[in-house]
Amino acid sequence: ESNTKEPRPKTEMVHRLTLSEAIDLAFQQNPDLAAAEARIGEAESKVAEVASGFYPKLTARVGYDYTDNPSLAFSYIVAQRRFNSGDLARINAPGFVSNFRPEVIGTINLYRGGQDDYLKQAAELVREGAPLAVALSQMGQRVMLFDADLGLANAQIALGARAEYNLSHFLSGQNR
Repeated sequence: ESNTKEPRPKTEMVHRLTLSEAIDLAFQQNPDLAAAEARIGEAESKVAEVASGFYPKLTARVGYDYTDNPSLAFSYIVAQRRFNSGDLARINAPGFVSNFRPEVIGTINLYRGGQDDYLKQAAELVREGAPLAVALSQMGQRVMLFDADLGLANAQIALGARAEYNLSHFLSGQNR
C-alpha cells in the first residue's frame, strides 16, 4: 500500500448565481413570457393600426390603356380635352387612342362619430389589461378578462387565444 494520494482532477470553476441573476435568467428563458411579450407587441401594433385612422391617407396609382373601342376612345379623348368638332366625323372609328392616367388622391377622416377614438381607447385598454391578466394568472390568481366589444376581439388578439363563443352568442341565446 502506498501512502501517496492521487491528485484530484481539476474541476472547472462554477459560477454561482445571485438571486437577482437567477431571476433575470429565468425571465430570459421563460417561453411563456416570450409569448406574452409577443402578444403585447401585437396589441401595441393594433393600437397603432387603429390610431392610423386619425392620419391623412395618400394613395397614388398609374393607369395606361390603349384601345380602338369607340366608346372608350371617345371618353379618353374628352377626358384629355382633345375633343373638337372635327372629331365627330370619325366618332365610331377613332383609331387607337392611348390613355396614360397618373392619379394622386389624398383623403382625411373629418369625423366618424368618435368611432376612431373609441377603437383606439379599446385597443389601449387591452394592451394594458392583457399583460396584467397574464401576470396575475402566473402568480396563481384566478383571472377573468372580459372584452365586451362585439367586433374587434382585442383581448383574444392580445392573449393569442380564440374563444368558441363571444358576447353576441350569449346575448342572442345561442350559448347559455
